[in-house]
Amino acid sequence: MHIINLRSISIIMLCLGLAACSSNNDPNQAPTARFSMSPISSVIDDLTFFTIPLDTESMEITFNASESSDPDNDVLTYLWDFADGSTGDGQIVTHTYTRTGIPITVSLTVTDSSSVSDTVEARILVSPTAVVP
Repeated sequence: MHIINLRSISIIMLCLGLAACSSNNDPNQAPTARFSMSPISSVIDDLTFFTIPLDTESMEITFNASESSDPDNDVLTYLWDFADGSTGDGQIVTHTYTRTGIPITVSLTVTDSSSVSDTVEARILVSPTAVVP
C-alpha cells in the first residue's frame, strides 16, 4: 500500500510554478562604448588632430566616456588603451601625450556587470604647429 500526501505534492507544484514565473529569461544586452576628446584642434575624415605649440613637448587630452550606455542599466567599467604603452580606467580620464608624429589608435572597452563588452576606437595625431604671434 502506498500513501500519498496530496498536500505535499500541491506545495511542491506551487513552488515550482512560482520559480518558473520569477525567473528572468531576458538575455543580457551589450553596452555601447562611446567617447569624446578635448581639446580638439580639427577632425579630417576619421583622424582627430591635437596640435601643440612648437615650444611645447607634450599635451594633456581629456577622454570622456559618459555617453557610453547599457540598455539593461548595468553598472559599467571603462578600460582605456592610449596606444603608447599605457592604459587607464574610469569614465573620464586625462592622458598626456608627447608629439606622436604619426597617427595612433586610442581604444575604450566598456564592460557591463555580466562581463559583456563593447570597444570603440579613435585615431589621433598629436603634432606640433607654429605659434602665430
